[in-house]
Amino acid sequence: MPLTLFWGLKNVAISLDFFTGYCRSEVCKKGLLIEDQHASVARTLPWLYLLIISQQLISWVDAGPLALPVPVILVFGFLTIFSIFRAGYWWLNRKKFSSFSREHKKKDLRSVTIMGPSLALFFSGFASYLFVQSGDPEQAFLGMSIVALSTVGAFSLYVLPVAAISTLLAAITPLAISFVLFGDDQLVLLGGLLAAILIFSVFLLVENFRGFADMNLARVRLEDEKIASQRVAASVERLAYYDALTDLPNRRKFIQLLGDAQKETENGAPGFAVGVIDIAGFKAIDDAYGRAAGDALLRQLADRISSINDNFPDSVRHVARLGGDEFVFIAPGIENVCLAHDFGKVLCKILHNDFELTETKVSLSFSCGFALFPYSDSNPDKLIARADLARKVMAEQGGDVAGVFSLELESASVREANVKQALGEAISKGTIEPWFQPIVRIENGEICGFEALARWNDPELGDVSPTEFIEIAEQSQLIEELTMLLFRKSLLVAKGWSQGTKLFYNLSAKSLGRQKSIEKMLAILKESGFPPSQLEIELTETAVMDDIELAKKQMQKFRDAGVGIALDDFGSGYSSLAQIRDLPLDKIKIDKSFTDQICTDAKIRNIVEAIILLCQKIEISCVVEGIEDLEQLGLLSDMGCEFGQGYLFSRPIPAYKTSRRVLLVNAA
Repeated sequence: MPLTLFWGLKNVAISLDFFTGYCRSEVCKKGLLIEDQHASVARTLPWLYLLIISQQLISWVDAGPLALPVPVILVFGFLTIFSIFRAGYWWLNRKKFSSFSREHKKKDLRSVTIMGPSLALFFSGFASYLFVQSGDPEQAFLGMSIVALSTVGAFSLYVLPVAAISTLLAAITPLAISFVLFGDDQLVLLGGLLAAILIFSVFLLVENFRGFADMNLARVRLEDEKIASQRVAASVERLAYYDALTDLPNRRKFIQLLGDAQKETENGAPGFAVGVIDIAGFKAIDDAYGRAAGDALLRQLADRISSINDNFPDSVRHVARLGGDEFVFIAPGIENVCLAHDFGKVLCKILHNDFELTETKVSLSFSCGFALFPYSDSNPDKLIARADLARKVMAEQGGDVAGVFSLELESASVREANVKQALGEAISKGTIEPWFQPIVRIENGEICGFEALARWNDPELGDVSPTEFIEIAEQSQLIEELTMLLFRKSLLVAKGWSQGTKLFYNLSAKSLGRQKSIEKMLAILKESGFPPSQLEIELTETAVMDDIELAKKQMQKFRDAGVGIALDDFGSGYSSLAQIRDLPLDKIKIDKSFTDQICTDAKIRNIVEAIILLCQKIEISCVVEGIEDLEQLGLLSDMGCEFGQGYLFSRPIPAYKTSRRVLLVNAA
């Protein structure tokens, strides 16, 4: 018996140690047990109170022959009535507990922790009182029934270990003491047995609570893992659908939102426009001030676009970042071209205000394009692409402008893409040819040279205008290859001309700015064996004026090699007479725009005459371009112009006709 008690006490100590540790854990501190504890207690307490009331009635009847003190009777009556009210409380509210606050539930559990031991103590004390007063061993059976009820109650409250153990202690301790002190030998043994029952019951209660706690911990861990999984999923979704820099939706998310907006419009909501905004010259700012400044600028721009609704409610929805410095949004109610243009102007004006960087303020220009739904397209990707196409076309015009997609824009874009693709193939195959337009001495009509002009006939595209494909070549970095291809071919043709006939060859602004381009051309010239003195490089006035100091250095390299320099399209740019004086020029070519008006505008006529006289004074030859009729030729001849070029003399001709043309014209 002592060994059994020792083993029981040891296990109780271990279990209590677990219970104490658990109660100090974060799970218990956070109150995560309260919900489950309250739910368990709420299921059992109405029936437990019913048993308690029955026990109270049995105890009252059993005590009938005795004269009970008035205080005991009052307490007995109070507890009976109280038990009835508490049973009613737990029964009537059984379906409402889920809506109770955690604090309310804690209050309920606290009252159970107090009431369980209190009732057990009263009834156990009452039974002990009856036993001591009567000395009748049969009264011990009432006590045992109270012990049995208390044990049932304690195990009903196992989720509240303090309440359960306190109830057992309160129920068994008074009776065990009464039996040991006032009973016969059998009751003394019964008291010892009650003590052993108490020890093992405590052990079982704590073990039951351990199982409950483990289950609760497992559920909490499962919920924590679920929350962590949801957080990871949310994080992954954010990475997949939102831009990390600006916290705006990215392209993928915007396409979803665009699809939702389309459904709303199809269900009767007003139409809308998809708008794309791009910063002009953002790379220069990023390079000048650093990546951090560029990122700060993008965040400011994102905030500014998003805050447009502060001044113009519901004018912009679902602002997103496409990537780089491009942003996209939905503009509700923009259903026609006029509204789109007007809104674009307002938008660019708002965005044009200075942006704050760490060290300075910057003012930016923007380009904006719109695609109207449903007129432009119904496919989200195409809507964005078409808005961006409208933006790009407007960006080429410069300034803060807004464009609206149209089929004409798309046709031009498709044409440009086709030309670009075919141009690369044509350059690699060498199918672009130089044609030649004569430059004539006005005095006698003698051909003194030819200007090489690019001509391209594509099997699929047909004749492609030089204005079109040369511009595309400059934009797509193909101009270098095209320049060298035509230069080689032109030199080869020019070698067959009679001595003294010059080749005039145009050099683009991009080639002029590249050191290697000049060196490569001079190497090709040397390799060809064509006399440098019979070559003149034509540079447009605009190309020279873009960076006059660099242009002078590059021009001097040609001069040092014995190559002449002609300033083409003079009058179309912004050069001054002082700048012309400092340039190493051999010829000036007056732009066709002057020639067109020379017969009808006296001011233009006087300007042309002044330029011709200036060239004579500074000993530079003068060529007038675009001569198309005899009246123009007569006026220029009277002014003393030395050279002319235009359809009046000849349209551009293929290479094989040039030598014969020189012979025929000069012989006549």
